[in-house]
Amino acid sequence: MTDQLTGLHSRSELQLVLEQNLAQAQRYDGICSLLLLQVDQYKEIRDQQGDTLAREVIKAIAAELNRTKRAADFLARVADDMFGLFLPEANQAQAQLAGERVCRLIRELALEYGGQQLSCTLSVGAATLSGIEETPQTLLRRLAENLTIARHSGGNRVEGDA
Repeated sequence: MTDQLTGLHSRSELQLVLEQNLAQAQRYDGICSLLLLQVDQYKEIRDQQGDTLAREVIKAIAAELNRTKRAADFLARVADDMFGLFLPEANQAQAQLAGERVCRLIRELALEYGGQQLSCTLSVGAATLSGIEETPQTLLRRLAENLTIARHSGGNRVEGDA
């Protein structure tokens, strides 16, 4: 249930947390948000520098995300170059701010391997629970759409629910 490279929670664990917390938030008229974070330069790093360096970049980003998240937040690695960050009791504005903070932290993260400086940025999709009719699938669909907009808009940005 744990990602072997980063030690973070897995995608399946995030799915369970999302399902449980959405149900609880809906039952008690609560709020929650989810961020989907994708490394913008991952493919280029892997293609130009190799898999070993790409894995080191992912480990460094995972460590920074884990170090800076709130205690109540749930962080998981959901794909090679993608992380999910569940934000309990965070509204749309708070999710946007959290996404912007994460973008800034990773952009400013000093990555050095073999005497070479690397820089990375993130594209972030954000989605917030929209009501009792929301399902994990509809939330994830909006989240993926928002991430796609962020990536197609040049990356290094957050796109959330309007």
